[in-house]
Amino acid sequence: MDEKVIWQLLQNSNSPDGATRKQAEEGLVAHRTKPGFPSLILRIVATQQVSEEIKLIASVFLKNIAKNNWAVTADNIISDDDKQQIKQMITGVLLEVPPTVKRTLSEAITLICTSDFPANWPHLVKELVQRASQAFSEKNIDLLHGILTIMHSIFVRYRGSHLTEALKDEILPIVAEVGPCLLAVLKWLACEITANHAPDALVKLLTLTHTCIDIYHDLTCLDLAPFMEDNIEGFMTIYLQLMRFDNAVLHTKSAHEEGPLERTKSSITEMLTLFLNQFDEDFKPYLPAFAEIIWGSLTRITDEPKYDELAIASMDFLAATARSIHHVVFKEPATLSTVCEQIIIPNIRIRQSDVDMFEDESEDYIRRDIEGSDQHTRRRSACEFTHALCKNYQSDVTNIFQGHVSSLLQSFAASQDWKAKDSAIYLITALSITQSASNVARSGVQSTQMVNIGDFFNSHILPELQPGESPTNPKFPVLKADAIKFVSSFRNQLSPEHLPPCISLLSQWLMCESEVVQTYAAAAIERLLTMRSQDGSPKIPKAAMSHLTGPLFQNLFAALDKQLRENHYLMMCMMRVIRTSEELVGPFIVPVLSPLARILDQVTKNPSNPAYNHYLFESISGLIKHNRPQVPDIEKGLFSLFMNILEGDVVEFMPYVFQILAQLLECRNDVPHCYGQLVGFLVKPDLYKNKGNIPAVVRLLAVFIQKEPEKFTDKGLLSETMGVFQKLVTSKTLDNEGFELLNAITLYVPYAAVKPMMPTVMQIMFSRLSNSKTIKFCKMLVLFCSIFVAKHGADELITISEATQVGIWKMLFTNVWSANVAKVDGSFSRKACAAALILLMENQQMLGKYQTEWVLCMRSLTTLIAGEKEKDDEGHLYDKATLDVNTLGSKYEEGYTNSYCPLACAARPETDYCAHIPDIAAFFQEKWMPITQQPQFPQMSQMLRSALPAHHLVFLKIA
Repeated sequence: MDEKVIWQLLQNSNSPDGATRKQAEEGLVAHRTKPGFPSLILRIVATQQVSEEIKLIASVFLKNIAKNNWAVTADNIISDDDKQQIKQMITGVLLEVPPTVKRTLSEAITLICTSDFPANWPHLVKELVQRASQAFSEKNIDLLHGILTIMHSIFVRYRGSHLTEALKDEILPIVAEVGPCLLAVLKWLACEITANHAPDALVKLLTLTHTCIDIYHDLTCLDLAPFMEDNIEGFMTIYLQLMRFDNAVLHTKSAHEEGPLERTKSSITEMLTLFLNQFDEDFKPYLPAFAEIIWGSLTRITDEPKYDELAIASMDFLAATARSIHHVVFKEPATLSTVCEQIIIPNIRIRQSDVDMFEDESEDYIRRDIEGSDQHTRRRSACEFTHALCKNYQSDVTNIFQGHVSSLLQSFAASQDWKAKDSAIYLITALSITQSASNVARSGVQSTQMVNIGDFFNSHILPELQPGESPTNPKFPVLKADAIKFVSSFRNQLSPEHLPPCISLLSQWLMCESEVVQTYAAAAIERLLTMRSQDGSPKIPKAAMSHLTGPLFQNLFAALDKQLRENHYLMMCMMRVIRTSEELVGPFIVPVLSPLARILDQVTKNPSNPAYNHYLFESISGLIKHNRPQVPDIEKGLFSLFMNILEGDVVEFMPYVFQILAQLLECRNDVPHCYGQLVGFLVKPDLYKNKGNIPAVVRLLAVFIQKEPEKFTDKGLLSETMGVFQKLVTSKTLDNEGFELLNAITLYVPYAAVKPMMPTVMQIMFSRLSNSKTIKFCKMLVLFCSIFVAKHGADELITISEATQVGIWKMLFTNVWSANVAKVDGSFSRKACAAALILLMENQQMLGKYQTEWVLCMRSLTTLIAGEKEKDDEGHLYDKATLDVNTLGSKYEEGYTNSYCPLACAARPETDYCAHIPDIAAFFQEKWMPITQQPQFPQMSQMLRSALPAHHLVFLKIA
């Protein structure tokens, strides 16, 4: 393989010219799994003469190979030789490359370890420890830090795992290898740090210490291995020394920048919390000394953001203490009062940095406050500390805070101190909420003992929402956001008759200039519209929406027009209004569709917010679902935009467009002429290179087959479609999409056109069974065969199978069909399988030369009719390349630009493959009775008695 060619492709993949870049990317992808290519990429990264830019591109490509082509379940796995070469080289290369490349290679190592460590990379830890020991003996701090960083990237995966015997056996030898080196390094670091070093040297030492503590945390997060248990005093002595250490030269001048000392102490405190929660007996002797230091630290540190991590970790430690058997340290009323007044109240009160974030960094404020990412804020940790205290001292804590709430509200009434009212509202919410913020957003608070919610709402929340001042520019916007969040959080405590007026009030705050207030209003409306009664009916009936829908649309579009960024909460609210109003949207179709189309046109030019875009397409899909009579008008407003997206290769939107086009076609009895050009486009191989397209493309192609089957009698088009099927069915992850196409062809295309291709189809099936058989594939093959038998008869399937290979029908039915049919999912799929088995039951070939298979057929059939299902033990192995909207954003950040995220309103309707058989039990009885009258039935009955369970024989009435 020519290294210069690959180097040039890497360079061109970063070209500003789109065509050059695309050609280079395709060239690299084509080489991806060729023997020698992955290891060559790593050698390019290691080459000194190569620029940092090319090294970074190559390292990213190598990381993607590790992610997509390393695991044994991958479709295009790289060679073992390449794997071995990469594992031999990568740690050494990582230590020599620039920092930007280091990060990417470190991620690649982590991905490789997910598949190979430790079983297929047994010497990795020993190699790293040897390198670390050599660097430590030479006191090469930079090199030592690089090696320990690699260790942390490998071991961090243990955090969040559940301890099993296998995992315990994996970790024990690692601790035995790493532990002595780690302890020696930490002892030396503690001595060096407490000596008088220059600031730069101290920063380096503390950075290395922080990494050592991370590794210690990684290796103790599940279990305390013998080495760690035997040396706990040594480690705790070091940590105590570091927690007591201070040096003015390490105090950063910035109010926002966390210093290395605070960062180290935060990590130690987090690790101590782990020990308190999991290794209480081992940690008990050290608790008093650490608790004294941490408590004292909390009362001294200021509210500057640079101390946030330390304050959070410290409150989490005290919360863990309050939940443990050591909670008695808080039992005295004076102690509780001190804790509440000196620790909790100051950390709950809004700070100027919070106000600045509210005004200037609204997106971060929103993410932190209502998306549940506030788990790492002082306010949230203070809340968790409060909940921990309430576990044993509920009444005392509630009484203390009720007094504080009353005092804070009086302060607001007397002096308009809005921060006091903000703290009061937050305290009530904090004491009432025991779930995570994200769970409260989804389900709301179920109950509270803090205040009477109805009275508090009427006295202190409703006045903030009523139109006493301009909604566009309120005096205290933070209080408006607090009030709206209160409504959303306590929505379950509000009576149903209050909900429509609340939505009407919230609607006006969509016009607010503050993005936070506007967003909170949209989020609250969306949450209120999702509320359900115990019987599943909406708490806000559709009739109540009749006078709300128009104003909501008006204010939402006004807000969307003014938005400085793509606010997905506004678009999510739009989607919910459409889905809740259903056919009530009918009169607004044109006024709603027109701005949605304009927004789609805008975001098509530069897709940047995946959640916003998803809800935009959900809104469009919702219009179609609930307003079928207006489908021609909707098509007219959208079709040209959709064609622009497809022609412009806007990869982020193509899966959505295909889904909606399929939805539009499913609403029609005919296929409009404008769709005609799409069929040929849908069978082009290039379209299937992006996996995110495939489920949606296949669905649209299947709809075309259903609506215009005569088009597919053309040999060229049918061959191309079969080519798509062949490509997909060979993939372990996409074979289900291949079967989707094949099933549509079987159901709708005239058999005369399909029959000449069936031998090839069966050869492909048998080849896949031979080379890479999976339960998933077998289940889909069973369903296809069932559909085929129901459509074209059992004799035809047996004949085609035997023509492919003599004797293969027995193997197919015994090892695939009867072995997997009970694992098939879905009521219509199981119905089709039962119908096919009934037809096989009466088939003369089965009753004659295939009697053994006939008995298996009867066992499978009675299993299905009895409703018995077998578990698919391989179901977790196969990724369907499907995302939901909650993970879409993170996947985009990882580099995905074309992922399949299904639209709820465009969900594919389940196909009744045997709609001509309304009652499967009656169909069985119709076919079974003639068999019981045959002369050989007594012999057949005896065969069944020896093979079927008793309750199946009762059903057959031959027990």
